[in-house]
Amino acid sequence: MRMRVIPVLFAMLLLGGGLARAQSNESAACDKPREVGTWVNKTAGVKDVSSVEIEYFCPEDPAFGAWRVRLKTRCHPRDCTWGWSPASMSDDDTLHAGFQGFYTTFFLTLRLSGSELLAEAEMHVENDPPDLRYYRLHRK
Repeated sequence: MRMRVIPVLFAMLLLGGGLARAQSNESAACDKPREVGTWVNKTAGVKDVSSVEIEYFCPEDPAFGAWRVRLKTRCHPRDCTWGWSPASMSDDDTLHAGFQGFYTTFFLTLRLSGSELLAEAEMHVENDPPDLRYYRLHRK
C-alpha cells in the first residue's frame, strides 16, 4: 500500500507545480501594458485633446486582450467627453481609436515615447477639410 501512495503523491506534486507555473505564466503574459492610465494635456486650448484614458482587459487567452480609449477635449466651462471607443494595437506599438459625434469624427493615434504619450488627432467636421493636430500628453 505504501509503495502505491508515493508515486501518486509524486505525480500530484508534479501536476500541482505545472499548474502553478501555467497560472503564473498566464498572469505574467497579461500584465498591465505601459500605455494604460490617464494621460493629460495641461496646455490644451478649446477643441484640443485635454485627456485620454486607456484601459486594457485581459481575457482568458492573453493573446486576445481588449483595448479601449476615452477621449476628452477642452470645452467651456468643462471638458467634453467623447465616451469610450474600442481600440486596436498595431504591430508598431501604435494604438488606434475612432470617435463619432453629431457633426465631428475624431481619429486618434497614440504612441508611447519615453514618459510621454504622443497623440495624433485627426478631426473631421462635416463639409470642412480634415484638421490634423499633434499633442504630448503626460501621465496624470
